[in-house]
This record gives sequence, C-alpha cells and structure tokens, in this order.
Amino acid sequence: MLLAQWGSGGAGPSQFTGPVYLAVDDAGAVFVSVEGNNRVQVFQLAPPVSAAAATPQTAQLTSQPSAAATTAVTMESLESLWQSSGAPGAELYAAGSVAIDPDGNIWVFDGGGNRFQIFSPDGEYLESWDGTGGGGEAFNSENEEGGFEGDVAFDTQGHIYVVESGARRVQAFAADRKLITSWGSFGTGDGQFTAPLGLALDGAGNVYVSDETRDDIQVFSPDGTFIRRFGAHGSGEGQLSGAGYLTVDSAGTVWVADKGNHRVVAFSSDGAFQSSWGGAGGGPGQFRTPIDVATDAAGHLYVADLDNGAIQVFDSSGQVVAMWEVGSTPSGKLNLPYAVAVDGNGALYVAGVGLDHNSESNLQKFQLPPLG
Repeated sequence: MLLAQWGSGGAGPSQFTGPVYLAVDDAGAVFVSVEGNNRVQVFQLAPPVSAAAATPQTAQLTSQPSAAATTAVTMESLESLWQSSGAPGAELYAAGSVAIDPDGNIWVFDGGGNRFQIFSPDGEYLESWDGTGGGGEAFNSENEEGGFEGDVAFDTQGHIYVVESGARRVQAFAADRKLITSWGSFGTGDGQFTAPLGLALDGAGNVYVSDETRDDIQVFSPDGTFIRRFGAHGSGEGQLSGAGYLTVDSAGTVWVADKGNHRVVAFSSDGAFQSSWGGAGGGPGQFRTPIDVATDAAGHLYVADLDNGAIQVFDSSGQVVAMWEVGSTPSGKLNLPYAVAVDGNGALYVAGVGLDHNSESNLQKFQLPPLG
C-alpha cells in the first residue's frame, strides 16, 4: 500500500532531477541526493506516516528551526573562482583539512596519499609533502575505522604543526620543514590520543587537538608540553559526540564542530563551556554532521555542514547570516563540504567530497559576498 508521496520534476524545493540515493534517520528525516540538481534535500515527515492511511496522499513536510536561526535565510550559490581535483596524475582522495600558510598558499590534506597537496591562491598545483625530507616521519592518517584524517596549522613564525589520526601524534616542523619535535601515542592519558582529528593554534602558539573518540580537546605548549584537557563524551553542556575539526578565534574562543550532536560548541581558552547552537535538521541553523569550522576577521563563523551539502555562516551571537551550496564535483556529481578556510582577501576555500566522503575529492575557491 502506498502511504505517502511527494516531489515532481524540476529544480525548486521538493523537486528532483535524477534522484539517486535515499536515507532515513531515527528522527524521521528523509535525505534525498539528487544528482541532476547537484544537491541533497532533507525532509521531515509529519505527522508520522502509518498504515492507517487508506489512500495515497502527499506527505506533509516540516522544518524544525534552530534557536540560532531567527531570520529567514535561503540556500544560495557562490561565485566559484577555480576548482581542482589535485595534482596531475595524483588526484585527491579522502580530502580533509584546508589551511592557508603564511605565504598565502593553500594546503589540503590528501588522505589517500598521506600527504598535503599545496596550491597557489590562483589554483596552480605547487607540490606535495608527506612529512619526510627534514627528519620527520611519513604521515600516517588512516585510522582503525578506515578513515583518513590529518590537520595542519601554522604559527606566526612559519612553524608547521601536523596531527595524524593513524599515527596518533603531532609533529612540529620549522618553516624549512625540518623536524623540531613530536609527541603523542595511543591511549587515554594526558598527551595521548585515540583518534586525533583537528589541530588549531591560539595567539600564544599553544596547540589544541581534538580527538573524535575521546571526545575531548587537549592543549599543549608549542614544544608539546601538556597543559590541560576539556570536554567529555555526551550531549550536555561542554560535552561532545564525535569531536570534529576546531579553530581558535582572535578572542581566544575555541570553536569545535560537534559532529554526533549536530551542533557547534564554544569554549573559552581555559576550557570553560560558553555556548552551543545547532541541532539535527536541514534548515538554517541546523546541521547534519558539521565537521569543520573557520572564522574571519569580522568574527563570522563558517561551518562545513557535510551531509546537508552546505556552508553556513553565523555572526558572533549565533544568528545565521548566509547558507551556501558548494556546487558539483569536477565530474558533475554532488559536492559535499568536508573542510573550510577563509583568507584575508574575501575568498573561501572548500575541500569537497562525494557521497562516500572519499571519492570525487576536490579543492575549490569561492568569492565571498558581503556579509551582514
């Protein structure tokens, strides 16, 4: 018996051109990937569909707004300046973090190659680096779950800090890529990791590392001395479930993508909980696996909302000011944002992946519009 139906051909809301995959979560949200429209649409069934429906009907679709979204925001497109699949003959696979070095070049983690691919601001491929050549060990990003995770950050002196999920360590390099020090091992003690994912630096050069299975943040001095830890597994204030990438803004606020709780969490630099916003859903201010965060000089927070296929932007009070789709992969398939970075010249860099979060990896540069 047909219980419900919706949709028609087209590019508008609730319309499809070539729907290819569908999934339903425990809360009744329906995810439809639409290859022809290069997007994912998310629907909420209300009231629950049951066998009591005697005749076919059009399902009622509702959106549950987040507390962060009190103004109307619609999904828009950005101006793409360039897009790359990676080095000639060595394309990106399982693209991860994106960072901008002191020279303005863009580093994107190539998980499948256990290396960083480096591009000029104009999109020219420059080189790849796997951690060797200066006394460092080759990067090892593959974790026990089969994922590929690594992150990089640069201090004001050009020092390079890299975290590797597979090796469960941090390596620190001078600007010439000679190894300075390294630390970390498998475990749950101070200075140990089980699945380190994100790395960020504060203004004093202290190193913050998120761990997606410990669900905590550890803080180290630039030489690797353990300072403190904060966060714990759960869904309450100051807790995390699948800690994602993180960033530290100019005021010292630590922003963490809380993947499993579908929210963003803010801590002070000493680890005190400050705020959180989000919740599972497909509307403005809601997330489906937020995985990366970045900030700009004006205090805007950019969130890579992976499974909603969007970049969402918030002001310092948590209000949504923009929501953007990130186009298609170079082969024309759906592009999901895995990592995000913002430069000082009004450009947004996004590492995109396909529906399996590994293939169709690419790096794309967008021109940012004025933000409120």
